[in-house]
Amino acid sequence: GKGITVIALYNGFDTKDALLSICNFYVGSPADYRWCTSTILSTFMYYSIQYTTRAITLCSNVPEMQKEWCFNELGKELLVAEPNKNNREQLCGTALEPYRKLCTS
Repeated sequence: GKGITVIALYNGFDTKDALLSICNFYVGSPADYRWCTSTILSTFMYYSIQYTTRAITLCSNVPEMQKEWCFNELGKELLVAEPNKNNREQLCGTALEPYRKLCTS
C-alpha cells in the first residue's frame, strides 16, 4: 500500500500511462486490480481533492470492465472528501458521461 501511495502522488506522475503502470502487475486478477486502484483513489482523496483530475484520468483508462466500478469508487471517496455537490460537479467536469454522474454522486 505505501509504495502505491508514494508513486501515485509523485510529481509528474499524472499521465495515463504512468497512472496505469501502478496497477498493471495486477491486471490479470480483477480483485487485486480493484484493490490497487481503490488504494490509489483513496490516497488521492485523502491528500487533496485537487487530485481528482488524476483520479479521472486513471478511471477513464482502466480496462473497460473496471470503468464503472472505478468511477463509482471515486464518487464514494470524493463524497467524503468534498460534501458540497456543486464542488464535486466542478471537480468531475472532465469525466465523460455516463461516468460523470458516478463521480459526482
